[in-house]
Amino acid sequence: MKRFIASFIICMLTYNFSNALQNGSLIGEASFPNDILRYRLQFVVDRLLYSAGGITVVYPFTFSTSPQVYALVELLDPFDPEVAYTATVTSNLIGSVTIQVNKLVYDGATLTTISEASTNEVAVSILAIGE
Repeated sequence: MKRFIASFIICMLTYNFSNALQNGSLIGEASFPNDILRYRLQFVVDRLLYSAGGITVVYPFTFSTSPQVYALVELLDPFDPEVAYTATVTSNLIGSVTIQVNKLVYDGATLTTISEASTNEVAVSILAIGE
């Protein structure tokens, strides 16, 4: 099951959803000698242009517990080997998630600056999976 979820995450984060919120559910099944356990995993996928201050995705439903959130930063400008981006979940609630993207600029072998990404500098794909 872990292999399936990992494959699902990769597929969902790399697929372009035309910047529209998508949601759904998966039914999983685990077999035991005397029992079969069925469970439902709900998911929300969205892709947004980043806005300074962070982006918030409001889920179309509430999860029963805080979901696992995966974020992928997509570069919109040509690749620069001296610049890296990192996404940080700053708030993860049952009804929404807030993500901030930081920009790390390297000068040779040393890190020179860490700052927040500017508006429309990157796009962020978000996948939230929970029960």
